[in-house]
This record gives sequence, structure tokens and C-alpha cells, in this order.
Amino acid sequence: FGTDASDNLWNTSQRTPSGDLKAWTKLSNGPGWRSVTAASHQDGRIELFALLNSTVTRRTQTTAGSSTYTGNHDFDDFFTSVAATLDPWGGMNVYATHDDHTIWHRDQDVVNNDTAIPGWATPWDQLGGTAIQLAVETGSDGHGVMVAIREDGSLFYRKMITSNAQGESAWGPI
Repeated sequence: FGTDASDNLWNTSQRTPSGDLKAWTKLSNGPGWRSVTAASHQDGRIELFALLNSTVTRRTQTTAGSSTYTGNHDFDDFFTSVAATLDPWGGMNVYATHDDHTIWHRDQDVVNNDTAIPGWATPWDQLGGTAIQLAVETGSDGHGVMVAIREDGSLFYRKMITSNAQGESAWGPI
């Protein structure tokens, strides 16, 4: 997934495992698309998250391997970057930096469920620290790892204390 200079949303994928890429396909016209990330459901469908005019917006593959996606489903609020990852139990987590640089998180309530309720019914939960951009990945031990850029350009790293962290208390120090 990616965006271009006109803030259009694009997608490509491999033709075969370890093979070359298909031609880029425009998923949605701009302007407004940026900060794109994606994670795979346990059933193989990809859910992409991107900022559309500062709102975290998500779209899900209609079936695994498909080139078609659902329409836009928006989360609320004003964000500047977004990251997504899959927890060991199978649910997705979305992390975003707010326009005041605070870091926020929300998680999927039901595995493989991309609906608003019950799939994404949880509200945003603030995590400690501030950042202008972040990336989050689940490590081999099942604990999420966050790398973020502060406003002064410095980096910080955090790791979950336990898998499937739901709030600030489940994260290690900044």
C-alpha cells in the first residue's frame, strides 16, 4: 500500500510467492490519504489503516487474496500517523499519534471481525509518551514493540510487558 504526491491510495501485491509485483492499482482518489499501514486477519484477509484527512480510516479485503476492499470505515479524532499489528490471540491493534503528539491505541474485540460493533467497539486508550510518527510490530515472543520519533527527531523504543497489552500499565518504560 502507498500514497502518491496527490494523496491517492494505491495497492500492489506479488503475483506468486517470492515473485514479482503486479501493477499498482488505485484503491481511492485523493486528496487526503497518507500514513498507510496494514495487518492480516487470521482468516487471511488484509485490513489496511490509513489517515484520510487526519481521521484513521480502515478498509478490509472482501476475501483473502482478493483485489477488492470494503468501503471506508472511519474511527474518530485527529491523527498524524498510524500503525497496526496482530496480537498472538488473533486480534488487531491500531496505534496512532494524535495531532498533539500523544500516542493512542485501540484493539479489535472479535477476531476476524471488521465491523464497527462488536469488531472495533473499543474506544481509543492513551499510552504514555509523545511522538510524531510510530511503528509497532509483534515480536517472536508475542510482545508488541514500538519505535517512535519524537518532535525533536530523537527515537524511543518501548516493549509490551505481556502479550496482548490493553493499556499503559502493560507497556515497559519509555
